[in-house]
Amino acid sequence: RELGGQFLRNAETAPHYRMFLLSATEQLPERPGLVRCDEETACLPGEIWRLPLENFGAFMLKIRYPLGISEVKLKNGEMEYGFCCDSTGLDHPEITDCKGWRSFLSQRIQNES
Repeated sequence: RELGGQFLRNAETAPHYRMFLLSATEQLPERPGLVRCDEETACLPGEIWRLPLENFGAFMLKIRYPLGISEVKLKNGEMEYGFCCDSTGLDHPEITDCKGWRSFLSQRIQNES
């Protein structure tokens, strides 16, 4: 949002992605890592945002390995640019069965209560 990003709509990935929990670092909080795979998985929820082109470079400087930007295939067949994770994400706990990042966070809070 600080770079002018605007939420457009909710979306779901095609069923060919796995999600991993990327650990927090000194500079970054925990975050999800989306990895494309050959096997069929669940469709995972996500969001489509618009970012002014003139702010894209500044946005890219904020993205840290193993995350990157790549085309993501959506459930409706569209391709949109979004966050993807290098396959090194496979070294982290898988959270695909949680059905998305927000669902994972919600389940974790419920389990801690």
